[in-house]
Amino acid sequence: MGRRFEMIYGTFIFNFEYYNLYKHQSIDFLSNYIIPIGFKVITLICFFHDKSSHNIYAPLSLSYIFTFFSMGSQDYGHYMMAFVPLFVISSCLVVNTGKKWIYFFPLLLIVLSIQRGYDAVDYLLFRLKGGTASNTELKEGFHRFITSIKPEERTSIYNSRLEFMGSCLFANEYILQCNRIIYQRHFDISSRLQEYEKTHGIKDLQPAWVLTQSPRPEANDEYLANNYILADSIPGGQFDPIWCWKRIDEHKSLKSNE
Repeated sequence: MGRRFEMIYGTFIFNFEYYNLYKHQSIDFLSNYIIPIGFKVITLICFFHDKSSHNIYAPLSLSYIFTFFSMGSQDYGHYMMAFVPLFVISSCLVVNTGKKWIYFFPLLLIVLSIQRGYDAVDYLLFRLKGGTASNTELKEGFHRFITSIKPEERTSIYNSRLEFMGSCLFANEYILQCNRIIYQRHFDISSRLQEYEKTHGIKDLQPAWVLTQSPRPEANDEYLANNYILADSIPGGQFDPIWCWKRIDEHKSLKSNE
C-alpha cells in the first residue's frame, strides 16, 4: 500500500499542490496560446480545401479543444509540448491540400514563435546552426567527476537539491541519485516531501558523496559539516559551481590506499 500511495501522490496529489501554490499567477494568453490557436485555425482552413481527409478533422479538432482545457490557466510555457503531435498532424494536412498558399500560415506561426521567445524553437534553430549548449562546461565537469570515482560509489551520490540541471546531469551519465528529492522547488512545495527528507534523508542514507550547489563551498546542514569533507568541485558555467563532498571515513580509506 505504501508504494502504491507514493505512486498516486507523485502522479496526482503533488501536482495539485504545485498548482495550488502558483494558481494566482497571471497568464499572458496571447504569448502562450497564439501558436496552438493558429494551428487550430490552419486545421479549419484545410478542412474546406481537402475533401479526402474529412474523417480526421473531427477527432483532431476535439483533440485541440481537450488539450486546451486540460492545460488550465497557468503560465506554464513548457506545457505547450503537449500540442506537438497535433501540430505534426495539422502540418501534414497542409501538405495534403496541395494548396501552396496555405504554407504561409505555419511559416508565420514559426516566425511569431521565435519573435515571442519560444525556447524550444530557438534552441532547435541554434542546434541546427551547429551551436552548442551554454551548459557544456557543467556537463563535461560532471562527466569528469563521475568517471573519477569508483563504480560502486556512483550509486551513492546524494543530490542535495541542485538546480534544475541536476536531474539532467545524472540522466546524461545513466546513473541514479540515491535520494528522492530532485529539485529544490519540489521540496519547498510539499510538506510531505519535507517530512520524508527528515526520516529518509542524508542521515539515513549516509551516501559516499553529497553534491551541493552554491557560489561558495558551504555545508548546508550540521550533519554534512561534521561528517563530510570537500573533495572536488565542478564548474557551473552559467550556474553556480557544484561542490562534491566525500564522506570522511570514505575519504580516509581512499587516502590510506594511496
